Amino acid sequence: MLVLHQKASVEVEDFRKAQPDAIALASTKIISRLKSGGEKTTQALKALCWRTKGIQVEEAAIIGVDSVGFDLRVCSGTQIQALRFAFNTRATSEYSAEIQLNDVLFPKIHQKPQQREQTYQNEC
Repeated sequence: MLVLHQKASVEVEDFRKAQPDAIALASTKIISRLKSGGEKTTQALKALCWRTKGIQVEEAAIIGVDSVGFDLRVCSGTQIQALRFAFNTRATSEYSAEIQLNDVLFPKIHQKPQQREQTYQNEC
């Protein structure tokens, strides 16, 4: 696989104003807490790859978290790659990053009560 790198320029003033990503600094702690979920978390990571990227993976591990999303290292057959997943909104704290991670990994089915009632009425 050939990987081409492009050079980007950064203005000196922008570099001076830059601040570290607070969530990235807490990434190790967030990942550790996520890993404590064991096999349930592993299965959720694999399901996420299939659901959002259409990739069936044998192994998936979270390798980084920052304020705008997270990265997974996945193994599919003989190929190993990193996948990026974005949060819906910028995380402003460890807590908000973990909430968004859990929302992505363990999505809740949101169905309006009215829809359920209509389904029930149609079945009767």
